[in-house]
Amino acid sequence: MLKRILSLALALLLCAGTLPAGLAARAEKGGAMYVADTAVKVYKKPDLTGKAMKTIWLGEEVAVAALTRQGDVAQLTDAKGRTGYCAANALTRKNPNTYSITIYAQLKKTPVYAGCSAKSKQLAKLKRGATATMIAASPDGWIRVEYGGGYGYMRRCDVDDAPYSAGTPAWCCYDGTVNVASQAQSWDAVGKLRLGDEVRLLGKKDGWAKIRNSKGAIGWVSGEFVSTKSPILNRPVYVQVSDKILARQPGGSAGLKVNKKVKKGAKLTLVAHGDFWARVKYKGKTYYTPAIYLAGGKAPKAGRIVVTARKCEMQDDPKIAGNVIARLPKGAKLRLLAGGPLCARVKTVDPIDGRIRTGYVLVSQLVAY
Repeated sequence: MLKRILSLALALLLCAGTLPAGLAARAEKGGAMYVADTAVKVYKKPDLTGKAMKTIWLGEEVAVAALTRQGDVAQLTDAKGRTGYCAANALTRKNPNTYSITIYAQLKKTPVYAGCSAKSKQLAKLKRGATATMIAASPDGWIRVEYGGGYGYMRRCDVDDAPYSAGTPAWCCYDGTVNVASQAQSWDAVGKLRLGDEVRLLGKKDGWAKIRNSKGAIGWVSGEFVSTKSPILNRPVYVQVSDKILARQPGGSAGLKVNKKVKKGAKLTLVAHGDFWARVKYKGKTYYTPAIYLAGGKAPKAGRIVVTARKCEMQDDPKIAGNVIARLPKGAKLRLLAGGPLCARVKTVDPIDGRIRTGYVLVSQLVAY
């Protein structure tokens, strides 16, 4: 009796031995499944460690030998008979290739890739106006297409569901940086627009604007962020402080690591400005700076007089994280002593020397319109 039990146990172990231990614990039926994520790494080991042996892409059909929810790992077999493993939750039994939408290439040479990555192999380059059929889409700006009897992947911003149109010249009028979405009412970020950037307006829908940027990529932004009225000034202005005030992009601390120092009295070209940020050119390069540091004339030796736009606090810390040393009313006159991307050093008539956020100062007191 004992021998029979041992023999049965040995047979069960041998059967389980065809699968790795993690999968053998609770193996479930495999079969054909589809890639649900944009990109999924396939590994040689079931613990999904080490170097990936390949990547499978959105909408691809894969042969699953076994699947366990306990380890959340799927065992795959490719066309060459090789075995690999991937995260099971990246696969689905429901075919995601459900679209059948005609799309039009928008670039002179619109690339078709072997995967959802601009680093993957290019399968073809479609001429502007050439059509393909979109059959699946990822939430991060990639689509799966059928073209010329084969399959490939394209960036959503390189195609459109309408034939190519030159569009109307428009400019970003937002006082900062705008994320460009792949679709109207979508909040994914497939690109960025900055104050003064020129685009082509292709249409509007539900308060959103469809645009094409200078590289030909198509996307959507809130309609309030673009205007067909040019904000471009290209006028000379002068820096009012000596400090690190020029950033590569506007908007909070994003540009703090790439600030460039300029001397008081340096001549810049004012390209465009909003209520807070100004886009300038200095030595042939584009920068952004708080607009209060610019004026149509050179700064007085004692410092330019500026005026507060609203009630605000003056602090003793350069990073505006210290003690409040004065509370200023709207319209208070201050002398501008030094600058920075987020705060300026000023002096009151009392005099009190401290720091104030640059957004609290009236831009109109400085900028030459």
